Amino acid sequence: MIVDCQSVSSTRTGGIRSFDAFKKVNGRKRHIAVDAQGLLWGLVVHAAGDHETQWALQLLAPVASRLSRAETVFADQAYQGLEEAINSELDWRLQIVESEEDSGFSVEPKRWIVERTYGWFGGWRRLDREYERRTDSSETMVRFAMLRITLNRLG
Repeated sequence: MIVDCQSVSSTRTGGIRSFDAFKKVNGRKRHIAVDAQGLLWGLVVHAAGDHETQWALQLLAPVASRLSRAETVFADQAYQGLEEAINSELDWRLQIVESEEDSGFSVEPKRWIVERTYGWFGGWRRLDREYERRTDSSETMVRFAMLRITLNRLG
């Protein structure tokens, strides 16, 4: 499994949202878990001001109950400190993928897969920004887009 968060700005409609100071975005975060092919296994939408570590176990616990073959979770530096919790609660190993270069762009091993999945979402107008009032509606829109992407890949 590979996990990551994407901050998305939201419209002025109601609903849960906050300011992500790191990305300078006022909106929500889409927290996803994908497999090695980039297919979605877990999704949680939450306020952008919440840190990734607050929602990682809520994202991965349902995935662990459905998937027995996974042994390792790949993540970026934002998930440091969760190694012990993920190991004790899910019996998985958390591997932090670090950049090989100090500055500039570099393709990070395994993490490019989750970034590609976010790139697939870029083709969907409803996912370009957060239009939904409720987080469960937002999660449904992401699942619809992923279903369509998966069906297009089949045929």
